[in-house]
Amino acid sequence: MKILFLGDDNKIGYSYYQYKILKKNYKNIKKINIKTINFCCVLINKINWHFNFKVFDLLILYFLKKNIKQNYDLIYINNENLLGKKSISYLKKKSKKIIYFCTDNPFKNNDGKRWYLIKDNFHLFDLVIFMQKNRLADSIKFKIKNKIWIPPTIKIDEFKKLRKKKIIKKNEIIIVSTFRNEREKLVEKFLQNKFKIQVYGDHWERSRLYTTNKNIFYPKIENDKKYVETLKSGNISICLPSIENNDDITHRSLEIPLIGTLLLAKKTKTHLEFFKNNFEAIFFENLNDCIKKCHQILADNKKLNFISSNGTKKVNSILNNISFEKNIKKILSNLF
Repeated sequence: MKILFLGDDNKIGYSYYQYKILKKNYKNIKKINIKTINFCCVLINKINWHFNFKVFDLLILYFLKKNIKQNYDLIYINNENLLGKKSISYLKKKSKKIIYFCTDNPFKNNDGKRWYLIKDNFHLFDLVIFMQKNRLADSIKFKIKNKIWIPPTIKIDEFKKLRKKKIIKKNEIIIVSTFRNEREKLVEKFLQNKFKIQVYGDHWERSRLYTTNKNIFYPKIENDKKYVETLKSGNISICLPSIENNDDITHRSLEIPLIGTLLLAKKTKTHLEFFKNNFEAIFFENLNDCIKKCHQILADNKKLNFISSNGTKKVNSILNNISFEKNIKKILSNLF
């Protein structure tokens, strides 16, 4: 099978991870990162959050024609927003099937104009794959008929190897996430309650807490080894899906228990489908409830270890169901 992969090529990201899995199983594959084809694409990617004109679609179409010299059995697009009707239509002519893997929420307005060109054209794809079940309902308005949901992608083999290293638990609570208002409020409550906490992720310098609490904030983690070691260094790791994006599960919802740390997460429908509350993970109703549960679990080390261990066992028991490699094989088999 000849495959063209369009997506980000950041080595730690899940776009590149999916490319590696596809390359492992289907040798004849080419990768293009539209955002970095040339200076013009880099510029469009920078400004399209604020300005996104239909002429951008024509420019992307021109650059795609210059870079795509053959036809493919499949064009696989990972969360690419620099595509409009004309460029998608061109890609359809260059392949037997074209699918789109959506990790974001193009149906909300939290990203400015970023999704302006593509959000009305998802119906052109042969299949749209979502990692949030909420998107299936959101997509009805946009007349997307060919759509499915699969669990968030996680690096199963890589993390299972890395988790074997012994790490001293230096912190009570670890948060790895991008800055959001609700997460900022939770961090503030942790500080007020004198918890030993570390926060890793993008844009926390925007927080009103940042200047007076720089010692707890760290940049986004840039490699898998550091990521696993960081999560393992905490007794508890928090998972608070973005309310702005209408998310109810994240990659970390599965990564945290796989690595072996206790998952303390917001109570959502999808979280409850994966884990038994107070047995394989702990779920909180609101931010005050989160603080209460942190006090309780940190005061009971036996229960903390019991739930952490059960969470790891649960993820290990469903690896075949959550494996991106196995899911994508089934999807492509059905598609063709």
